Amino acid sequence: MEESNRAGCSPLYLLRSLNRIKHYFHDKICALNQKDQIIEHEKKLLDAFANKDLAAIDELIHNDALFIYPNGQSVTKINVLDNYRSGNSAFSEINVSDQQINLINDNAVVIMTLELKGNYYDQQISALFKYIRVWKLTNGSWRVIAVSGVPINAN
Repeated sequence: MEESNRAGCSPLYLLRSLNRIKHYFHDKICALNQKDQIIEHEKKLLDAFANKDLAAIDELIHNDALFIYPNGQSVTKINVLDNYRSGNSAFSEINVSDQQINLINDNAVVIMTLELKGNYYDQQISALFKYIRVWKLTNGSWRVIAVSGVPINAN
């Protein structure tokens, strides 16, 4: 047996090791790129809500998405778009903090604290909320599939 084979340094062994290293770093780079994509999509979505950009909201939310509003109401994408179209939802300021993102296969789970200022129906809103949003990679594009929010105290 050759000396290099006994030491575990055969060309085949080295090639397999390099492939494992390549896949490891490829997976890490892809995860970083996906996380950056989610951060950018979150920004686009919140900007769309603040600017009542219905086309962007429509593009970023999956047709079958479900929402639970902070008041406990369950709604669909159509309801969300109708609320913005009618002026029932109008936020002048949306600030994000404490954002965390977990990637799970072709899903991204995002939790964050949102400070919302604006109007919801006839109520003035200026409060903090904790939100969870789930994004799914479908047909090469990230789309929101689920959202839930609860009010929190600023203590």
